Amino acid sequence: MHSIGAGPLIAFNNSDAATAGVIFYAPRINFLDKGGMVLSAGSNVGLGFSGNSITGSSFTLQLPLLVEANFGHAANKDADQRFGGFGGLGFNYILTGDTDNGSIAYYGPTVNGGFRFGFKERSAGIRLAYTYDLNISANIIGASIFYTFGRF
Repeated sequence: MHSIGAGPLIAFNNSDAATAGVIFYAPRINFLDKGGMVLSAGSNVGLGFSGNSITGSSFTLQLPLLVEANFGHAANKDADQRFGGFGGLGFNYILTGDTDNGSIAYYGPTVNGGFRFGFKERSAGIRLAYTYDLNISANIIGASIFYTFGRF
């Protein structure tokens, strides 16, 4: 199963905050299916770019690895419910950079969750994620909407 989506990624600590718009691709492989609950391994690879004449140009690259529990709609290819969800844990690596300040790497444990629902004979959803950065003690929050394609 695969999803594509977009949303903001916000990193903040006690003295600073940064926001990036990110487009992501989220592949997942189901490896354990037990009576309506499906465990999967996957990622939400994200990439964002921005630029203007005041702040210069910047980029964001997100590379998480996740294990998720899925239920209901789009949990597996045979699920026929109109609504479902997921929650997961993993490790996230985020690299950001700009023309003025160079790059910063964030990495640490991550948790995410969201809901899936039927949309025009397909699956769409909403995802929220939180990463605690172990490098500079930042908090990273992400929110996105996504569309699932392929056989779900």
